[in-house]
Amino acid sequence: MTDSFFKQAHTAFEAGDYQSAVEIYEQAILQRPELAGFYRFNLEHMRGKIEKIPDAERRAPESLSPDRHIPKNGYLFIIGAMKCGTTSLFEYLRAHPAICAAKLKEPDYFTTITRVLLESYENLWNFDANRHRYAMEASTGYTKYPMVSGVAQRIYEYGIRPKFLYIVRNPFDRIRSHFEHNIAYNGSRETDSMLNPHRIASSNYAMQLDQYTRFFPVDDILILDFDDLVNCPDDLLFRTHDFLHLPRSKYPGNYKKFNLSKKNVNKIIGRQFTSEDRVHIHTQLADGMKRFQQAYGFDVGKWGFDVK
Repeated sequence: MTDSFFKQAHTAFEAGDYQSAVEIYEQAILQRPELAGFYRFNLEHMRGKIEKIPDAERRAPESLSPDRHIPKNGYLFIIGAMKCGTTSLFEYLRAHPAICAAKLKEPDYFTTITRVLLESYENLWNFDANRHRYAMEASTGYTKYPMVSGVAQRIYEYGIRPKFLYIVRNPFDRIRSHFEHNIAYNGSRETDSMLNPHRIASSNYAMQLDQYTRFFPVDDILILDFDDLVNCPDDLLFRTHDFLHLPRSKYPGNYKKFNLSKKNVNKIIGRQFTSEDRVHIHTQLADGMKRFQQAYGFDVGKWGFDVK
């Protein structure tokens, strides 16, 4: 797939100007949302390169404007996990009259890797203080530690105090779906292993949350279950509304699933988890899953992890 945005970004990337390449893709997502998946795949590929740039050379987030129209406790962040239904959750919650959804679901503003080309972060929303309680965004790049680090600290130092939603999924299914997503939007056969350490780390849910509880109260984080999103979405939304102290509001339409990976991708690439793969993932995640249950109260037994 080639177009003018891709060519410009590729030229910048090859020249080592990673930040410009990222900004070109962010502009492309705004202007050509039908290709957002393709552009986001390339952004993810660049993250490894940009994270190696010293902090002193990166463009820091702007300071919080004193004339802000969104209160500092008026933000709602869906922080992940990737391939756990974040797009569907975002679409369902945007139907609530007190929630203002961002124009771009995943601005990734606090990664320092991407910057939406706006005068202000707040320009992502058409926020009306007379009717909106929350300004919502859903950047899954916020829970990809250690590949993307320092996000929670940047949010804290920016001066806002959001509520956080973190939806999780059977880690084996999440890793496979993440892999299939990369294949589908790369448009070619992926050469790295399904067991890429980055994908496994993104399924270490306790480790991801630990980055946030260093700066924010655990009571400001709601952990949700992908299985509930699929099987009982009304109950999940009502629980979320209660957490946000909003009146319960039933989703007005059918619960369509959003951002599905392309069908039959695994059949095309001929990859399934082997028994050795599953043992490797289980071993890598065992300690993190034990902590996820003990520190955050999520039952991981249904995923095959013993925390005794």
